[in-house]
Amino acid sequence: MLPTIRSSILVWISTLLLLAVTATAAPKDEWRPRAIYQVIVDRFARTDNSTTSPCNLTDRAYCGGTWRGLLYHLDYIQGMGLDAIWISPISAGIHGMTGDGSDYTGYWVTDMTSLNENFGTEEDLLALSQEIHNRGMLPCQGFLRGF
Repeated sequence: MLPTIRSSILVWISTLLLLAVTATAAPKDEWRPRAIYQVIVDRFARTDNSTTSPCNLTDRAYCGGTWRGLLYHLDYIQGMGLDAIWISPISAGIHGMTGDGSDYTGYWVTDMTSLNENFGTEEDLLALSQEIHNRGMLPCQGFLRGF
């Protein structure tokens, strides 16, 4: 199988694993009592847990937050009484800087078949999804449909 096709299939499987359980196992009545924590992945936590690396927010550039970094802070989120997590879109977006900055929010999606490598690897995303489910929490992913 061609690497591109294989990669596309893996991204779709990852997306389904992250969302399908929520869509099929968590009907709207289960979502109503949930306290949802929305996370802009890039701005939340780095994989290495560092807090001293500079990030000038006015640069509108990536600051290094990842799915693995978020995974390491699930105790913090759950400790606040929150039991659902809404993460930034997982798909690849605009590369580099534009006149409006970079796609650090994850909402400038350009390729639904590839993961946003700035947020981590497929394995990182799957590990995050698995741990969220292991804790009895619900995952949700941000998504904007183009007009």
